[in-house]
Amino acid sequence: MSLRGGNEKTTYAASLGYFNQKGVIISSGYDTYRGRFSIDHQASARFKTGANILLSTAKRDRVPEGDDINAIIPNAMRNLPFSPVYNPDGSYTYLDQIQRPNPVGLAMLTSWFTVSNRLVGNVYGDYDIWKGLTFRSTLNIDYAGTRDERFTPSTIQGDRPVRARLRMATYLPGSTKIR
Repeated sequence: MSLRGGNEKTTYAASLGYFNQKGVIISSGYDTYRGRFSIDHQASARFKTGANILLSTAKRDRVPEGDDINAIIPNAMRNLPFSPVYNPDGSYTYLDQIQRPNPVGLAMLTSWFTVSNRLVGNVYGDYDIWKGLTFRSTLNIDYAGTRDERFTPSTIQGDRPVRARLRMATYLPGSTKIR
């Protein structure tokens, strides 16, 4: 969705966007929201000013990946095709034949997401000193922050005693915090 307008001295434009994509593996996907605004104003015959701002946030619903014991695709490929997904009581089975967690249980019970936020903007002023020579002053910002949270319940490993794991991390320019 976008909006544009203005008059002989001022022009502006604003837009909003949303994107959603479900992943190939259950419980995975991607959502992003974006907003953009720009304005230009001719204050006088020699002075012009303006600003541009872009805000975005994205959330990625992730699933265990790679080749570790809790990775979904390797566990699904190692699983026998006739192995049951559920126990008679409705809980997820543990794949004893390969000593690995149930890939459906991994996808449904593991919570793992990453949220990324971004702000990019600038404000400027132009002053025409004389024809063909313009002085420009600009102030810019580019901020990015990411938060990553992952929880794996202890029940994912079948009857083997394993502690539940919670990992949260925040990534900001110049710093990393892991809790």
